[in-house]
Amino acid sequence: MLRTVLVCGFVLLCSAGVALVEMKFDVSIRQPAVAIDSLPETLSGWSSEDVPMDPEVTRFAGAEATVSRVYRRNGEIPVSVYAAVWADEETVSSIAPHPPGVCYPNAGWTLEREKVVVVDDSVPIQLLEFSRAGEHVITAHWYQLGELRYVDRDKGRLGLASLWGESSWPPLVKILLQTQASSIEEAESRLTAIATDVNQFTKTVQ
Repeated sequence: MLRTVLVCGFVLLCSAGVALVEMKFDVSIRQPAVAIDSLPETLSGWSSEDVPMDPEVTRFAGAEATVSRVYRRNGEIPVSVYAAVWADEETVSSIAPHPPGVCYPNAGWTLEREKVVVVDDSVPIQLLEFSRAGEHVITAHWYQLGELRYVDRDKGRLGLASLWGESSWPPLVKILLQTQASSIEEAESRLTAIATDVNQFTKTVQ
């Protein structure tokens, strides 16, 4: 009899725990205060043009809104800027959707090197060097969740945990820059210059 009571009590406790977890994650995601496609057309003296996204890529990303541009400046190698916003609980909870360290190798690129640098005094961005068939590209990316900027899942999880219990969460923003270069060092200055301006804008997308 005592064993039955203990088992029933354990089941009830587990059920209550599951209900509590589900309640904690019963949240709404706030819509962006500023549309991501209002990203300035000029950044650090670089002028841009929109680049149409492949519909299949857009569908696969599943973002609420995106912007894709190429920024150019005389005498410089162009820099592509892609940004996406997700405003659904499932993607926000995933912390770091479509990381380039996974997506690029899946597209046939080989990851050669990586480096994390800080822009705007506190924003970490990850630089990745990829090669494929003799071509080299350098990417720079980071994620934004409210006031938090991060490149690794561990920090993203901490930021997400700090939101538990709140009825609404900020949208998740991903920023990805890409340029051609033979090394991270060759591309770093132009990527970080543009990344600094992009971050100033995405601060408003919360």
